[in-house]
Amino acid sequence: MGVQAVTSRELNDGYQQGSDLITDLPVCVEAKNHAQWDLAGWLTQAFRDARGDKAAVFVKARQKPVSESYVVMRADQFVRLVRPDVEW
Repeated sequence: MGVQAVTSRELNDGYQQGSDLITDLPVCVEAKNHAQWDLAGWLTQAFRDARGDKAAVFVKARQKPVSESYVVMRADQFVRLVRPDVEW
């Protein structure tokens, strides 16, 4: 078991469109691997691509496996994911 994911480029003949990763997760996923981080800018991009839905940015840590990447999202959306019964 795991997360099913493909890049949107794979689904769009090499062109980037919408989320970077198409997954079975309940969020729009942007994936980044940069020396300089722009968390606010990347999260803005993720929200734009999510079109009002939940969004997250997966940031690959340098010289670490993908499994040790960081996930960045707004606090209110995180709470809704883990505790949908709680209003923020």
